[in-house]
Amino acid sequence: MVTGHQTSTPLRHGDPRDSSELFVGAFDLAVVGMALVTHLTHLVHRLNPALQTMLDQDADVLLGYPFVVLAHPDDRDDVAMLLDRLGGREPPRSPMEARFLRRDGSAFHATLTVAPTPVVGEEVGFLLCQVYDVDEQRRVERGLRRADRLLETALEATTDAVYMKDTGGRYLMLNRAAAACFGRPAEDVIGRVDAEFFPPQQAGALMAMDRSVLASGETTTCEETLATAGGTSIFQSTKGVYLDDDGRPAGVFGISRDITERRRADDERRRFQETLELTVEGVSHVDLEGRFLWVNDAFARLCGYAPTEMIGLPWTILAHAEDFDPMTAARRAVAEGGRIETEVHTVRPDGTRFHAQLVVVVAKDGEGAACGFYSTLRDISDRKLAEETLHRASVELERRNGELESFAALVAHDLRQPLQVVGGFAELLAERHRGSADEPSDRYLGAIVRGVDTMTAMVDSMLEFARAGDAAPPEALVDAAQIVADAIEGLQGSMNGGQVVVRGRLPVLPADPDQLGRLFQNLIGNALKFRGETAPVVQVAAERDCDDWRFTVQDDGLGVSPEFAGRLFGMFERERRVDRPGSGIGLAICRKIVAHHGGRIWFEPAPGRGSIFSFTLPAGPTAA
Repeated sequence: MVTGHQTSTPLRHGDPRDSSELFVGAFDLAVVGMALVTHLTHLVHRLNPALQTMLDQDADVLLGYPFVVLAHPDDRDDVAMLLDRLGGREPPRSPMEARFLRRDGSAFHATLTVAPTPVVGEEVGFLLCQVYDVDEQRRVERGLRRADRLLETALEATTDAVYMKDTGGRYLMLNRAAAACFGRPAEDVIGRVDAEFFPPQQAGALMAMDRSVLASGETTTCEETLATAGGTSIFQSTKGVYLDDDGRPAGVFGISRDITERRRADDERRRFQETLELTVEGVSHVDLEGRFLWVNDAFARLCGYAPTEMIGLPWTILAHAEDFDPMTAARRAVAEGGRIETEVHTVRPDGTRFHAQLVVVVAKDGEGAACGFYSTLRDISDRKLAEETLHRASVELERRNGELESFAALVAHDLRQPLQVVGGFAELLAERHRGSADEPSDRYLGAIVRGVDTMTAMVDSMLEFARAGDAAPPEALVDAAQIVADAIEGLQGSMNGGQVVVRGRLPVLPADPDQLGRLFQNLIGNALKFRGETAPVVQVAAERDCDDWRFTVQDDGLGVSPEFAGRLFGMFERERRVDRPGSGIGLAICRKIVAHHGGRIWFEPAPGRGSIFSFTLPAGPTAA
């Protein structure tokens, strides 16, 4: 390191014969560090900018100093020896390596080349010293080697096939991904052409594309279908031309990405969308911000838009004011991972609205993360109108039934008194004429008494029908086995040799005990009444049917004619082909009791002969 400067007399040596303007220009512009030192004293006469930069020193600081002071102390003797030898006109030697010092005292390695510069008369006037920083060269070389390693690592790590070919189509380089396509090591592919690996048609297509790229010189992206080691694959290939040192095309480089799975997914998505276009159900895809990404024709048509008009619009354009808050809350619930199915009012651009059934689920990407929502929309306006009409009709029917039952109860109650008066006077007249010779009068009075009795039975039945089902919905549990046993006990006087058999266990369930008893009494009583020539056998059974118990009362009696079966449960309906007492209202009462309990009742012919009456009753949450 130079730490001081001694004033010296300017050098009087003659200028070298190369010190022309051309020499000076080349000297100053050289990228190699250069210094002119005197022949005998080895003092610095001139330094070019490149050497000043290496030493981090200005020329005016170093001029007049011995050149050896620029070198590291441990290398100065070797540098001085080299200068002395060349000063003695020895032939130039191979460059030597020495360390030189910067202004801050740091050292760097350099190669030093010294050559004499003769003046007129062939005398040596100056020595030309060239200093080449090998540390910088080594840094550059290390950087290049590191870049090569990084490039090689990147090429081997990428899943894309990377390769280079010469102008004849021979492979010069390929990475691991490209070698995997051939199903063999890279060294088995290098130097060979596509025709050795692929079918003629595919190899011809590859060669044609390479020639086209070489001819145009433009980088081109295309799709290529190839029979690889893993099967037929589709590649998206980008190919371009690389140049030699003279700038001429030297071959083709390529990067090919296997898009087989992506193409298959695209095809599946396309087919899926085509299928959705064919459905009559409105289907849409909405992003996480609530904007439409895609809708099918049915969805757009239902909402009063063209499909392209809806893309990018927010879902809120469809929400009626009264449904906006519920729909917002529902969308928030879906975003948390749920699924909603609800009914909403949807508004069209012209202001008209319709009832719709909306189903929304979360849409997820390939990694399972939420990426939006799928929804279906169905117009249920007709169904809602039918429901409202049915509801109004049901309310009206309930009102009329209430009026009818009230009227029936009132009429039955008011008819009892005049019937009793007519019956009483008829009995008095019959008593007075009993034993007389007026046979027609006795016959007429008998008919009056029988008519009064029939009318009284009908009035009593009307009262019973009006009262059936008036009780509150059943909540207490009752034992059906005990109810049936009590009904059988009450019918002992009507058995006439018949028998009632209970098959299996009867359940415990919620029911009104009095009404359930009346139900079994009517059904079993009818089975005993409409008997054939032999003593009847009536079977009672029950079995679980999902949330209900299904009861059956089966007999082997006369059965029901097909033409009468449709009127079986009507009021005052009686089949006239048999002469059996009754008002024709018993089965109507049974139907009303079952309906009050939330069940249904029906009839079907028994195999062979007889009838089967079946009815269901809810099992209840705590029923046995």
